[in-house]
Amino acid sequence: SRIDHYQAWNEITSPQFYQGTAKQMAKMTQILSKVVKQHDRTATVVSGSVQTHYDSYYKPMAPPYFRALKAKGWPVDVVAGHFYPALKGGPEARVQRIEMFKKDLKKAKKPGRVKEWDTEANFWTSVAGSPPDGPVKGRKAATFLARNYLDTWRTGLQRSYWYMWSADWQQFPGVQLRVGDPATTAYNRLGSWTIGSKFKKCTTKSNLVECSFKKGSSSFSIAFTTSGKASMKVSGTKSVCPVYGGGCVDSKGKVTVSTLPIKVG
Repeated sequence: SRIDHYQAWNEITSPQFYQGTAKQMAKMTQILSKVVKQHDRTATVVSGSVQTHYDSYYKPMAPPYFRALKAKGWPVDVVAGHFYPALKGGPEARVQRIEMFKKDLKKAKKPGRVKEWDTEANFWTSVAGSPPDGPVKGRKAATFLARNYLDTWRTGLQRSYWYMWSADWQQFPGVQLRVGDPATTAYNRLGSWTIGSKFKKCTTKSNLVECSFKKGSSSFSIAFTTSGKASMKVSGTKSVCPVYGGGCVDSKGKVTVSTLPIKVG
């Protein structure tokens, strides 16, 4: 009872980690599920995670694995994906990977009881970084970090686990998350806005995305654009706070929104 979640395997789509077949992995997942539930029925069984950033990895393994899980009655509580965008892809490329994953799960008739998680998230990991910042820096790093969580809600995933928190510079992650880094500032500020709140929905109009939340008796939104800038109408005077860089300002009538997420309300 000291372990809450059991994952069958890491990145079954990569020959670096797994060389078996999709059917073999489904069988191992089924065995894991049976053993876990015998000893702790409250524990969560997570599928082997699938990478989505390269079609040559994803397509030969992930959809066949989903079909094999279906044939065994979906012996999991969660299906896990890793949605690193390929090469220099940003947040919109991640959204496309998530949508592909969800579409293939729908084809495999995944039941509603089975959740969808992102169990390892970052950006640009296929491009080698250099200390002290890595390949994604400054405002862009803050934007990518915030978008990771906003797009997780937006696309209907239930969880996203950021990889990784480290006090030191790391070669692997494209976005560094150390004390004082822009992404860390964005992480903490986004958390201060959303922890304890209830996510309602995200709406998209052209390039403008607005995600609505409720915290106690107050409602607020977090807005951003998929590219460029957009004008957002607001009623009355609203406090506008960027997820990174600068404090809150009051705005009346309309708000100019960019790719950097802002809290409005």
